[in-house]
Amino acid sequence: MSAGQSQPVSLGPFKPVDERMIREQERISLSERKRNYLKAFSDHYCRKNRRSKEHARLYRPVYADQRALAFFHLSLKELCFPLVFQRARGSRLWDLDGNEYTDIAMDFGIGLFGHQPSFLKEALDKQLEDGWAMSMRPEKSARAAELLCRLTRLERAVFSQSGTEAVMTAVRLARHVTKRKKIVMFTNSYHGHSDGLLAFNMRMGNKNVTKPITDGTPPGMVEEVVILEYGAPQALEVIQSLKNELAAVLVEPVQSRGIRVQPGEFLRELRQITEESGIALIFDEMITGFRAAPGGAQEYFNVQPDLATFGKILGGGLSLGAVAGKANYLDAIDGGPWDYEDASYPKVERTFFAGTHCQNTLAMTAAYTLLKTLTDLGPQLQKNLNQTCAAMCERINGFLAGERLPFRVFHFASLFRFEPVERMNPLDQNLFLYHLRDNGIMVSEVGNNFLSTAHTPDEVERIIQAVERSVSAMKSGGYFETTK
Repeated sequence: MSAGQSQPVSLGPFKPVDERMIREQERISLSERKRNYLKAFSDHYCRKNRRSKEHARLYRPVYADQRALAFFHLSLKELCFPLVFQRARGSRLWDLDGNEYTDIAMDFGIGLFGHQPSFLKEALDKQLEDGWAMSMRPEKSARAAELLCRLTRLERAVFSQSGTEAVMTAVRLARHVTKRKKIVMFTNSYHGHSDGLLAFNMRMGNKNVTKPITDGTPPGMVEEVVILEYGAPQALEVIQSLKNELAAVLVEPVQSRGIRVQPGEFLRELRQITEESGIALIFDEMITGFRAAPGGAQEYFNVQPDLATFGKILGGGLSLGAVAGKANYLDAIDGGPWDYEDASYPKVERTFFAGTHCQNTLAMTAAYTLLKTLTDLGPQLQKNLNQTCAAMCERINGFLAGERLPFRVFHFASLFRFEPVERMNPLDQNLFLYHLRDNGIMVSEVGNNFLSTAHTPDEVERIIQAVERSVSAMKSGGYFETTK
């Protein structure tokens, strides 16, 4: 989709379930046909997943779990509990009730190779035998940094405990090196949950004002953040006008919440402006990294940033983040290069960086092993997976169009999302996702779904058939109709 086409609604204030929302949902009136179908489906789903529901009820008083509210709607309250899984292998999951699923959530994008790929399990098993916290500098940390830089064509790298920390560090490095404060972010972007990046744009009077998305973040934390429309030519004009004030422009090259916008030309123009103005261009590659291509979205679009952040796939299921980038930025971590037996010393002014588990032994073993595997396999892995995803989405969309449904599946590389293309009843939208799970497809509660190399052609077919069965069942109950 080009920048000029319609885009999803801009990321705004955090909207948890509240009394106003509940009152609105109470006013929803369903036809007898819909009520009867929903009652029958709910009874069936709760019987099938009895132990998961009991688990949610038992531990809710002590376990604060934000994801347990996914898909919450008053009419679907009895269905609102997370499925609890006991084991995973390849593209499959098994829950407490013994139900088996084809997994397209893939741990929020971690599983490029599926669950427990043999090469990774063997490496971690060996590391567990040797010790998992035996030193502050695991051997494989430096070797993983070398491979990360080789794949991304960047110069230096540092590891953190999570993706949120990696992005927070990249912004700090940009501000430290440029000696400027302001940063630009874009509508629909998500860069983790550090306070300084939880911002949205509000129109007040005749000007745009940046506000925190939640009351828990003080306004001062985001006062140096500018929010612009992603992919829009006007955004480039604003960046040009602020060029002497900006430390960084922070970008999800393809946004996980705005997957329809894939603006290669916009990124190339953005690279030119930032390079000419001494502004750090930061690519947040938490999801696109190693998935779109071995070098991530920067390789896919042929645009190299100053800094890039990684996570998810990189840790193979263990918590890990990384910042890679040009040496003049990463030198601020350790003072830059120096040597022994001469007068050299770390001359570059440093900024603060720390974290007890930033390069823990198991995570670094996983990172090195995954990066080595990606290097050895080459770009054909991603090309094949991207083609498989595109073909699957084309078939699903053909079916959805034929059924005249108000949603489609959009994709980039092997990431795909079910999204409305016209006004859609939220009840229908959530109920559809419950039906996918009931048909043996573990779908993500945040909307981002993925194919992995572990998904066979038969399992891709299973995903397509699950969509068709879910739609057919819901239509039999009167859903996806314009009347109540």
